[in-house]
Amino acid sequence: MRELQHRAQGPGLESPPVDAASLYPEPDGFLGRRAKAARAKLLAGLEDVLAKALAPGETVRYVARACRFFLAEYWFGGAAAYYHNTTALVLTDRRLLLVQIDRRGRPGDLKNQVSLTAVRGAGRTLLSGWSIRLADGSKLSFTALRGADRKRLEALLPRGDGPRSAQRSLEHLCPACLRVVPGPVGAAAACPEPTCRIPFRDPEKAARLSTWVPGLGDLYLRHHLFGTLEFLGSMVMLGAGLALALDAVADPEPSSGIAAAAMLALLVVVPRVIDRSITRHMARKGLVPLALAPAPGAQARNLPSFPRWSPLLFAAGLALTGGMLALVAQDVGHDSAVREASRLAGQGRFDDALARWDALKAAGGADETRRMRFALALLEAGDLTGADEVRGELEGTPVDRQLVQRFEAAFEREEAALTDYAEGLQALVQGDDAAAWPRLDRALEYLRDVKRPHLPATRAEVHAHLATELLAEPLAGGDLAAAPRWLDGAAGAPAAELAVVKAAYHSARDEADAARAALAGADVRALPLDFQLLALEARARLATTDSARAEVRAAAQALPRDGLSGHAAARVEALTGPGE
Repeated sequence: MRELQHRAQGPGLESPPVDAASLYPEPDGFLGRRAKAARAKLLAGLEDVLAKALAPGETVRYVARACRFFLAEYWFGGAAAYYHNTTALVLTDRRLLLVQIDRRGRPGDLKNQVSLTAVRGAGRTLLSGWSIRLADGSKLSFTALRGADRKRLEALLPRGDGPRSAQRSLEHLCPACLRVVPGPVGAAAACPEPTCRIPFRDPEKAARLSTWVPGLGDLYLRHHLFGTLEFLGSMVMLGAGLALALDAVADPEPSSGIAAAAMLALLVVVPRVIDRSITRHMARKGLVPLALAPAPGAQARNLPSFPRWSPLLFAAGLALTGGMLALVAQDVGHDSAVREASRLAGQGRFDDALARWDALKAAGGADETRRMRFALALLEAGDLTGADEVRGELEGTPVDRQLVQRFEAAFEREEAALTDYAEGLQALVQGDDAAAWPRLDRALEYLRDVKRPHLPATRAEVHAHLATELLAEPLAGGDLAAAPRWLDGAAGAPAAELAVVKAAYHSARDEADAARAALAGADVRALPLDFQLLALEARARLATTDSARAEVRAAAQALPRDGLSGHAAARVEALTGPGE
């Protein structure tokens, strides 16, 4: 035992007075010697503190290592909270000292005490593992306490229920002189002892700092590990929040703004509210010095509010925030380009929308989500041609599930309408009106909103389109005889379309005057290509001079050739003649 006492003594220091029988109760076996050696090492690390704290004649009866337990702190802090709350429990014949220690057993800033007269017993608890009941009705909760230490402390601590006290049972000690500082943390700005007078750190200032930037308050309280992790994490979330804000500013949709505001609150506001509360709680656990050395009769020289290496930490935090912004800035720009292209499509400016999309593809921003989003915008705006072109680029990479469901629903509506249209036309041509029109009416309900390609939107237009196919060159026997059925049904179609099919019919019947009258005043330039081609064929039949035939050839040569079917290309070739 004398060997253990000698090992616990530091150079130039006297070992604190101990009750050896109480401090080292284990037998002298292998495990007992290890337990005694560990306890002696813990006690040796506290010699400086105990030399100042112990009153004359006060004897150490037991020491143990534990971890103070605070549910919210552990919930949000995890391992860092365990590191910060590691505590040496020093039981004397007068009080229980609580000294914050690091993993090597070196004393930290926080030092508190409880008089044994304020202890009302100790025992195991469900969440923390072990707690001490105090006279003011509060509890000191601990975890990571060895079972043997727990049993020994329970045996040595007072038991029984005494009168409840209005005075605070847990008293805070000055970190320098180890004297009691009355009141809660923050009530005194400096140690009241005339021989000490070191200033303390303000818990409200720590809370305010954490409100501005989580982690700053912990750095101010000298919780360097905890504060560093919080600060870097908060800067990452700040960067993500600012990126979302930029994305919301670029997106005119109110729903996007609401979602971005919610995420901004989650990433920026909520962490600050939580960290303010946690930091205030941590600051009130004990007194943290603003200066380390006592300065009798004068103000001690203050320590820096933040560690000397904090500028590097702040620079790293700003770099993280900037990195997050840079990481998402390109994506935000690409998303903005897709929204712009979709807006142009919604305005019916399909060529401009596709040009904007092509520019985005050239910039490397056309991923699967954006392709599907733009294709859906084209579908909903009525550009089936453009939607098919963009849809053909999809490679099946998984994207947003809700977007996929919207796209598939729009695609199914398009397919159903086009299927009804094709089957309805076939039935109508075969003379089965009863089977044709229910299908066609369903299709027309969808096709009314289609802008490209040009498709019928009414029953009259259906007849006009069928007439263009029937009257197209080369005419077959019986085409002219069948044409009146479609011409009669085309009444009510757009005037220019109706004029073209009538001109084609009359010109094919050599009724030149009626054909010219039909074409007179009709602006065919805005019509679909099949109507323009049919109008040129009618003009070719009516042309009686070389100049008139030359005009027809020139107009035919000016027709766009992209997307023409083989039959339509042959018709254009016939109109241009050998002069092309």
